Amino acid sequence: MNTTLNISEILGIQSTLESINLQITSTQSIAALIDLGGNLNAWMAFSGEQMSISKRIWRAETAKAYDSYIFSRMAHGMTIPPSMANKYAEAKSGDHEANYQLCERVNRSITHTIEFLRTVISALKEEQKVYNYQGGTI
Repeated sequence: MNTTLNISEILGIQSTLESINLQITSTQSIAALIDLGGNLNAWMAFSGEQMSISKRIWRAETAKAYDSYIFSRMAHGMTIPPSMANKYAEAKSGDHEANYQLCERVNRSITHTIEFLRTVISALKEEQKVYNYQGGTI
């Protein structure tokens, strides 16, 4: 398992996904679409792994920020409400939360693109059946 967060790769996948729907609708080759589906499945696995990595980093950074804030305030003899400490920790780990959300959104986009691809392949197969049934003329 990869243990490094690679946001640039996630952004690259996101960029490719933005143009892939046009590729799906303009391709008449079922084999080419199946190959594309293989790429999408690989990206789904990668983005899922990146979600896991980014969530682990996010939680660790949140815990570190929380502890830092609490111990800093205690050292100065200050009492703080837990909600304030939570808000501080959330604010300090906001970039890590954003990374997780990006990975999650890319993963969901891949899922929806695979569903769209499945629909297009089914439609193409149905068109082929009709074409073959009519003796090669539409």
